Amino acid sequence: YANRGALAPRGLEVQSEWLLGSFTLLGTYQYVFRNSSEHRAMLSLRGASGGRWVPDLTVSAVSERRDLFLGAPMRSYGLLGGGVSGKLGSVAKLSLRVENLLNTEYQESYGYGTRGTTIWVGVHI
Repeated sequence: YANRGALAPRGLEVQSEWLLGSFTLLGTYQYVFRNSSEHRAMLSLRGASGGRWVPDLTVSAVSERRDLFLGAPMRSYGLLGGGVSGKLGSVAKLSLRVENLLNTEYQESYGYGTRGTTIWVGVHI
């Protein structure tokens, strides 16, 4: 373990939201400069919350970059995910979410793997 001192990332983040009929489209873009440039983008389409079931779909992409601590080159990657949530009666809410739907192999930090396709199920009371 080694502490490399304070981090002072610089960059830009932009977010916008559009209403498309009964759907909302959300887009974000981040440019971060630490020890190398990094670009991140995300596009999410979500159904209107007025219906019984609310679907959503998310696509995200990260550019090639260097690991923050080791400086090792990191590959770019893209992820696809989605889900649905809805009411179960008058009290409970059910949610189903799938992350990394295409089982993409990627790393956020050099040498540390991430989960493959992951399914989350939740009941909120």
